[in-house]
Amino acid sequence: MDTRAKILEFDAAIRTIRDLHERQASIRFVTGYFDVLLAGHVTQLRAVKESTPTCRLLAVIAQPPDPILSLRARAELVAALAMVDYVVTAEPDQMDQLIAALGDYEPVRLEEADEQRVRQLIEHVHRRKTG
Repeated sequence: MDTRAKILEFDAAIRTIRDLHERQASIRFVTGYFDVLLAGHVTQLRAVKESTPTCRLLAVIAQPPDPILSLRARAELVAALAMVDYVVTAEPDQMDQLIAALGDYEPVRLEEADEQRVRQLIEHVHRRKTG
């Protein structure tokens, strides 16, 4: 399977969310930077998916302040994860529209954790270089 097929354009993501609502399918919605994709991301995404095994997991890739990888590269990496059903990239103003389309479903926000992971990775690399 070409996992890039999981990557939806914004309008297609809204349609998919509405379609899942109509079919009364369970949706879990995770937002994050995923820049760079680390084991901690996989652990968190797996935990979200396992908390509602029959859910469809939609990962929304947000734009960090100073990205390392392109938005498309991050979307492809996240789409390659088996537990993720759909991936959409979103500009800040589009995030509110996606959350509104979800209705009662509460998003799992990972942006803060992502920033902390990147800081820890940078610190780790600096320690290895100087130690």
